[in-house]
Parts: sequence; structure tokens; C-alpha cells
Amino acid sequence: MSESSAVPARTLDACERVIEHGIETFIEVGQALLEIRDQRLYRETHATFEEYCKERWRWGRKYVDKQIAAASVASNLTPIGVVPGNEAQVRPLVSLAPEVQREVWSTVTANGSQPTMKQVMAEVSRRVKALLPAPPPRDLKQEREAKELKDKMQRNSEYNYQCISFVDAIEALVSPKLPVPDIAQYIKQYYSYGKDWPTAVSQSQKTLKQFLEELNS
Repeated sequence: MSESSAVPARTLDACERVIEHGIETFIEVGQALLEIRDQRLYRETHATFEEYCKERWRWGRKYVDKQIAAASVASNLTPIGVVPGNEAQVRPLVSLAPEVQREVWSTVTANGSQPTMKQVMAEVSRRVKALLPAPPPRDLKQEREAKELKDKMQRNSEYNYQCISFVDAIEALVSPKLPVPDIAQYIKQYYSYGKDWPTAVSQSQKTLKQFLEELNS
């Protein structure tokens, strides 16, 4: 392309006039900011684009990036009908591919009116869900068995705690006069082989009580 046919870039002053006075649409503002950034026009007054936005316009970098991204989306949508009226409308479309942006926009503007951001988000969400695999059908039998196993494990955990605590109490009372270690060993066998915890505790408690009564008599 020859220099005579090339479109001359705007100056920093021209871009700033668009932002300052021509905020007719967010598209123009975003395009002006994009030009200032990509052409590095901000270097006339500032070292970085971020410093320029903050000091010249009191805008943070995230806000500016959103404006630029929204303007890019809006430019992609403009030829197909209803022109976006504000940045919020196109915000949900930023992460989509250009052709998907146009498909979503065509759907939400089918009646010729300006959609709300909520309507655009709903259509984006609908399309995303349509791409996800369908959840597997619920297996009620499997769910019931899983719950029963969970309940059983919970009960066993409680029994384990009871037996371990009782073993500790028995071992604390060990005396040469009493065959308490035998009782402790009895409980530990149940603990090791996972037998009937409540019965083991109950029987051992009765046995220990008898020995204590004999000791105190």
C-alpha cells in the first residue's frame, strides 16, 4: 500500500477530543483508547498507557481494558442490525468467538429492540449449557447403597471410639490383683477384627464391674 492511499492515524489530540466531547457511544471511546494504546500516542505526555489513563481520565487500567474490549465486540456486531447502546450489553460477549458473538446478538435483538445485559447473559448461558454433556441418569439404587455404606461407616466410627476409650480406661486400672489385661485384650480383639462393638463393650464392662466389686468387698 502506498503512503498516499494509507489512512493517516489520528493524533493524540484528535483521539482525546473523541473521548472528552464525543462520548456519543462507548464504541467511539473504546476505539480512541485502543488507538492511543496501540499507536503509543500516550508517550507524548506519559511513560506508560496505564499512567496516562489514570492521570488524564482518572480511569483504572481494568476499566479501560473493558471499554476497549467492548468497543471491539460492538464493532463486530454493528453490521448485523441493532447497534449496541452501552458497554454493559456486550460485556457478556467479550470472551466469545466473533461468529458466536454475532449469533447471540442476532438472537437477543430478533425483535429489533435493545436487549438488557441480563438478557444477553441468559442467552450466553443457554448456549454454554447446550455444549455441555448431559448429566448421567440418577441411579437411585446406587445412591441408596452409598448412603447405607456412609451410615454404616459412621456407626463403626462411633463404636471404634467407644471401644478405644474403654480400652484406655481398663489399661489405666491395671493391677496385679486383677486380670484386667485379659479384659483389655478381649476388647482389642474385637477392635482388630471389627466384630460387634456394643456387645464387646457391654460384656467387658460387666466383667470389670464384677472384679471391682470383688476387690472392694
